[in-house]
Amino acid sequence: MSVFSGIVSSLQLNSLEWSKWYMHPQPENQALPSEWESKCDDTIKRLAVIRSLRPDRVTFAVKDVIKKYWPGYKDAIGKPVSLREVMDRTKITKPLLCILSPGVDPVESITALAKEKIKDKPLLKVSLGQDDSAIITKGLDEGIRKDTWVYFANCHY
Repeated sequence: MSVFSGIVSSLQLNSLEWSKWYMHPQPENQALPSEWESKCDDTIKRLAVIRSLRPDRVTFAVKDVIKKYWPGYKDAIGKPVSLREVMDRTKITKPLLCILSPGVDPVESITALAKEKIKDKPLLKVSLGQDDSAIITKGLDEGIRKDTWVYFANCHY
């Protein structure tokens, strides 16, 4: 992304500021050094910087984003969540997005819940890579045509 051009030279030229940010126990809650606070003026850009420089803090940063934008779910942060409970609180017209920790695989839970909720209809499973908008569109179209759930795996930003 062109928004990040110049970040390497900023790391070199403003190494003391960046070092202070990097060494902070909660850098995700600190302003980015130099002009990067204004350059990373949206959540995704800010998360990209945190992911690149402090991957150990991404989970905390994402939790903060969820608390900010979905305050009704702040109590679920850090607690195991039952997919059945989530389904009871969601609408059929809204997609469900699961942000997972490394090593977590919800496919068995989703498959079991799908068997219970959609009975004899198939759960469509679509595995993604980069730039798979055509596969996503095809999966959604098929899900609509068959009136069933679609599970997209390996979605990365």
